[in-house]
Amino acid sequence: MAYQKDMVAINNGIEQVGLVDKGNCGVATSLPAESTDGLDTALRGSAFTNGSNEISHIASSSASMPQKKMTLTPLNFNSIHEENCDPSLNNNMSDALPSLGSKEFEALSKSMDTRPLGYRILKRLFDILISLLAFFIVIALWPLTLAFLCVIAVQTKGFPIYVQERVGQYGRSIRVPKLRTMIVDSDNVSKYLNEKQLSQWHKERKVDADPRIVPIGRILRACSIDELSNFIPAFFGSMSVVGPRPIVEDETAWYGKNLPKVLSVPQGITGYWQCTSRNKASFESGNRQKLELEYASTASLLLDSKIIVKTFGVMFGKKKTGK
Repeated sequence: MAYQKDMVAINNGIEQVGLVDKGNCGVATSLPAESTDGLDTALRGSAFTNGSNEISHIASSSASMPQKKMTLTPLNFNSIHEENCDPSLNNNMSDALPSLGSKEFEALSKSMDTRPLGYRILKRLFDILISLLAFFIVIALWPLTLAFLCVIAVQTKGFPIYVQERVGQYGRSIRVPKLRTMIVDSDNVSKYLNEKQLSQWHKERKVDADPRIVPIGRILRACSIDELSNFIPAFFGSMSVVGPRPIVEDETAWYGKNLPKVLSVPQGITGYWQCTSRNKASFESGNRQKLELEYASTASLLLDSKIIVKTFGVMFGKKKTGK
């Protein structure tokens, strides 16, 4: 067995690393008292096994320990179960699934697209019409649009629109434009986030009270206006108005064997996750994956309509949020 290289910040200054062989993992239902001091369920649910009855370990360190001294805690295999484990190491994806971006993965994902042809045609027409409507509104309100862009440029010290690489339908790479809501060097997370925030960022790529977000950015995010530029790829067909949220490649492992199914439908500007639990449903809990998979499995015009109506409630209602 070999050490997993990346140290993942968990909580309260705790860092954790596992011993792993082929990527199979388990959940430790109990740990010795000395290893659980200061740890939460997130760490206790990230024990690793090597796919056999061999003993695995959890390595942990605490901010209270001098120089982040590492401690290895042996785990009894009898206290470990191969369910509800960290999805990023589950399902032994390297053996079970073709490589993301390969023709084999694309073919597998396409074969899981069970949406009726009529629905797909109507959905595509809807994406084009709604995108054109969005373009018309932006152009018609060009003084306000220009003012927003200027304020964004001044506060973020960067170009008001930037492009992200995301994983799209069938595992294809797509470019997603967004209005900038953070300072221009926001990728340097260690510069702006404290230890607790870094822990949250490593898990969800989102942070509560993120200091990198500029004042105008908080307004844009609260109403999801920062997603307005997503209508460009929706118009050209690489995205849709409604669908699972586009993810970065590092996040694909959370879906395990369900990844081809989730990617069998176009990724969306809004979706089940955004209009229901949104910021409350995390990858770590598994709730976000369930919501995205449920949409991919049950997509229909009726469901899309319900999501769009709920999205307006999230954007402009009393419970509007945006990290």
